[in-house]
Amino acid sequence: MRRRIERLYHLAEADNLASILNHGLMSTERLIRLAEISEPASTTLLRTHRPDNVRLRMGGDPGSATDAAGRSRRCAGGWL
Repeated sequence: MRRRIERLYHLAEADNLASILNHGLMSTERLIRLAEISEPASTTLLRTHRPDNVRLRMGGDPGSATDAAGRSRRCAGGWL
């Protein structure tokens, strides 16, 4: 017999709380679209494991992202 899930938790960075409360919890795909990350970088972000945090720059340079340490990483065709 399966038990009904009564609560489900999602972990997020504390810095994102205000955005989540204002706009709701968004999927990775939606966030990448809002950050205007183009192909093939957007597909790479969606389909590969990201062991470190990736910070998307909204309203900044289109298609830019930095890792948890603030380093921009270049891959074929885009920023990761």
